[in-house]
Amino acid sequence: QNVRCQGLSDGEFCLMLCDGQDGVETIDWITRQSWSNAEVVMVGNSVSSFTQYMVAPESPEGLRALTLGVASASIYDVVMPGGSIRELDIQTWAIPISQRTGGRSWA
Repeated sequence: QNVRCQGLSDGEFCLMLCDGQDGVETIDWITRQSWSNAEVVMVGNSVSSFTQYMVAPESPEGLRALTLGVASASIYDVVMPGGSIRELDIQTWAIPISQRTGGRSWA
């Protein structure tokens, strides 16, 4: 699943803050469809792997597996190594995303 306002998704961008509940709602929708066997496997690389990290603790009914690609065992270690956010991430990732989303808030 794309995060809000990324890829073909709409809504207000709120990276990692909304992903858990958004994922639960998506899984719920999928499991209620007539074509669904009500068993969901999430698949994704990079940020989509982080989305899976946000959904898993919510334990949505129907979620059977996560398939993480290009992911770290710890989001914290990637985003805040040593307890401080990496300036390089802000410059090369967060600012460009903010510019693409019209400077909308992450929260």
